[in-house]
Amino acid sequence: MTMPARPTFPSESQRPLPLEARALAMPARPQRPALAAVAGLAVLIMLAPPVVAAISIVDSSRLAGLSDWLGAAATWLDSLAHARVLLVLPLAAMVARAKEDS
Repeated sequence: MTMPARPTFPSESQRPLPLEARALAMPARPQRPALAAVAGLAVLIMLAPPVVAAISIVDSSRLAGLSDWLGAAATWLDSLAHARVLLVLPLAAMVARAKEDS
């Protein structure tokens, strides 16, 4: 048995869309504010460790108050991790009830 030259579709609704209809509505170039935000964030991420290292070498007492704040944030994040476990049950129920795309 040989394969047909073109795929056949039982109905028009199952036929894939033409390439023009599937194209995403995205700009050809990234927006300047978005590029500036990403570049600024990258610079901040790269400069944070050397700044902390320089502060700790010059005067370590300046970072003493930071440990209290980080301890409070760690407690809050620990509570958030416990709350995440509670989200598993409703999500598992939603997945169990979901129908497969056919």
